[in-house]
Amino acid sequence: MMYYEIAGESNSALLSAVVSGVPAGLRISEEAIDADVARWSSRMRALSGEGQGSDCEDHVNVLSGVADGRTTGAPIVLVANNAARRPGGELQNIPLAGFPVRPGTVDLGASLKYDISDCSVLGRRFNDRLDVMRVAASGIARELLAEFGVEIISCVTRIGGVSVREDPFADNAPALSPLDVEMSSVRCPSSQMTRAMEDEIARAVAQKDTLGGSFALAVYGLHAGIGTACRDKGSIQSRVAASVFSIEGVDGIEFCDASARSLLSGSGAYDKPSLNGAQGFSRASNKSKGIEGGISTGMPLVVRANVVPSPRIGRSQSSFDMGTLSSCEYRTARYCCCEVPAQAILAEGEAAFALANMYLEKFGCESMSDIHAAVSAYERRLKMSAR
Repeated sequence: MMYYEIAGESNSALLSAVVSGVPAGLRISEEAIDADVARWSSRMRALSGEGQGSDCEDHVNVLSGVADGRTTGAPIVLVANNAARRPGGELQNIPLAGFPVRPGTVDLGASLKYDISDCSVLGRRFNDRLDVMRVAASGIARELLAEFGVEIISCVTRIGGVSVREDPFADNAPALSPLDVEMSSVRCPSSQMTRAMEDEIARAVAQKDTLGGSFALAVYGLHAGIGTACRDKGSIQSRVAASVFSIEGVDGIEFCDASARSLLSGSGAYDKPSLNGAQGFSRASNKSKGIEGGISTGMPLVVRANVVPSPRIGRSQSSFDMGTLSSCEYRTARYCCCEVPAQAILAEGEAAFALANMYLEKFGCESMSDIHAAVSAYERRLKMSAR
C-alpha cells in the first residue's frame, strides 16, 4: 500500500514527507510536483493577504527513492524549505500571549487529548501550512495514475452565496477546459461567475469575515472494475470519501447529484448498459457518475464537496485561556478569507492517492513494468468479453 507521512510544523525550517510503497520504475518529475504545489500555494497566498506576487515560492526537492528520474522502490523523501515562514519572517503569524483557544479549530479537543495547554504548539502542528507537503506527496500518486491515462480535474462551483448556473460535469455540459479553470483566480470555469465570486470575496474581506463554498472533482480515464462490490471500506465511495473528508473544512460529499437523483423513480435513476464491439462495455448515460455498487463503471467519476467557512476570521472572537481558564479575546494573526480554491486542489491529490492504491491492489505493486503488463492484459480481456 502506498502512503505518506509528514514531518514538520508551520514554523519549522524544513517540511518533509516520506512516501512509502511506491512501485519501482515510476517516472517522477520535480517540475510536475512543483507545478501542483504552485497551483495550491498561489491560491492560498492570493486570499490570505500575501498576494500573487509574493517572492516566497515553494519548491520541493526529491532527496531519495528516485534514480535517473525513476523510482527505485525505496521510500521517497520530499523536502520543502520553510525558512521564510519561521518566526521573524514577514509572513509568520504574530505570537499571542497566553494560551488562547482558537474558536472553531482543533485546539480544545487536541489540548484535552494530548494534555498540552499551550495551544500555539498544537496550532503549529495542525496547521494548513503543512498541506504543501500533502500536495507534494500526492504528486507521486498523480504520476502513477497518469501512466494509465487517468486524469483528475477540479473546479470551484460556489463561494459564499454565488454559484455557477450550470453543472460543469453534467452529461450534456461542454468539456471543461483545465486552462479556463487555472486562469480563474478562484478556479471557477465561468468568467462571469469568477467576477461575481471575486466581488463576494471582496465584501467578506472588507468585513474581515470568511467564506465557504463547494467544489467538484472529476476523474477521467478510470478503468472499469476498480474498487470492491462489498459495502465496506474497500468500495470507491468509502475510500475516496475518506480521502476528501481528510481535508479541513469539508463537511459534505456527493458522488453524483444525489439530492436530485433521489427524487427520481427507479426507472429513471439508473444508467442503461450498452455494448459496442469496438469500444467494449459502456453506459448510455452517466447518472451514477462513474460508480455502481462500489465499483467504477469506466465513465467519468464525479465527486462534489461542501466546505464550511474557515474559523480564522479577521475579527476578535470570545474565547478563554487554556492556562488560566479565564475569558479572553482572540484574533487570528493569519487571516484567509476563502480556502475553497486551494482545498479543491488538495482534494485532487488526496483522491489520487486513494485511486492509485486501488490500482496497485488490482494490478500489482512492486514494478511498473509488471503493473503495465497486468493492465494491458486486463484491457484485452475486457475487449474480448464485449465481442
